[in-house]
Amino acid sequence: MVGTVTGPGLLAKTASLTTVRLLAKYRFVNKVFKALSDPTRRRVLQLLRDRPMSAGELSDHFPVSKPTMSAHFAVLQEAGLIESEKSGRTIIYRLVMSVLEEALLGFAQTLGWGLQSKQTTRVQHHKVTRRTAKGEA
Repeated sequence: MVGTVTGPGLLAKTASLTTVRLLAKYRFVNKVFKALSDPTRRRVLQLLRDRPMSAGELSDHFPVSKPTMSAHFAVLQEAGLIESEKSGRTIIYRLVMSVLEEALLGFAQTLGWGLQSKQTTRVQHHKVTRRTAKGEA
């Protein structure tokens, strides 16, 4: 077949693609953790957990200027943690929980933590408990 990569060339191309994906995930995780590094932004996310809120409603919870809050909203939006919708002159923000979950999973995988389902963990714990009860290590 013309243009098909096989053998070592395919392996190199696959490794290169994997590296690109890892770098993209790393950058994504960095943006999320940068957004989470500030206590004001973490509080905004906590407030949005309950319901979508306007910029004004959110700002009322903080002793900072509206431009400062706007900068916080921009960082959260850049990380994909919140979405905004303009309704007339009002901006409504809502939490995007899936982005936070994906970033935390990516971070855990970066550290080599294998995340398993609760069912798999229970089965493995049960096996270890049974072996320990029988005097095995």
